[in-house]
Amino acid sequence: MPPLPLMRQRILDAACDLIVNDGVAAATSRAIAARAGVDPIELGEQYASHEALLVDLLMREYRGLRHDIAEDVARDPAGGLVSRIFHYALSATYERPLARALYLMDPEGLGTILRAVHGTGFAPRLQADERFLQTLQEVGMIRPDVDLRALGAILSAFMFGSALTAASDVIDTTIAGLVMLLERAVDADVTDTEAGKQALYELLARDPLD
Repeated sequence: MPPLPLMRQRILDAACDLIVNDGVAAATSRAIAARAGVDPIELGEQYASHEALLVDLLMREYRGLRHDIAEDVARDPAGGLVSRIFHYALSATYERPLARALYLMDPEGLGTILRAVHGTGFAPRLQADERFLQTLQEVGMIRPDVDLRALGAILSAFMFGSALTAASDVIDTTIAGLVMLLERAVDADVTDTEAGKQALYELLARDPLD
């Protein structure tokens, strides 16, 4: 996907700064225009609605997340194992200021943005992709005796719970604990994890808002 025009990048940077520091509710069109140093009319020429701006911002952040995760997994010889994948996914989420603000500090604000994408009836959920877990087991990255339904539920509970309750100063320890448990109870005993990496790349290629 080609990069966004510079004016839109500037507007989205301003929206990101507002959300990270003050929350989604503070990122009104007028506040974003002021922070970006553009006339509200000029902002309106770039984005027909506030919802369109928020959707563009979220999509830019998701693209960044997917890029970071894929790069980390590719560099790691064990990157195709489920413990490593979730380690990099969680770390990327909490290392990026906007993703961290939305998932850890302002989950209601994240819901506001997601409803702008999916409509007012959408209720955002943090959950593990069971199809992806099944693929990892089929290609030998997850032990055959692991109950995937239980694993999916545990991972979903962890992701949702960490977003709502984990103190920011212990999040690294929290993630390390999950990785240790997955290594011991879920990861298959393999040295070649390329099949798991390819499964992840296919997952990351999907529309992140489906």
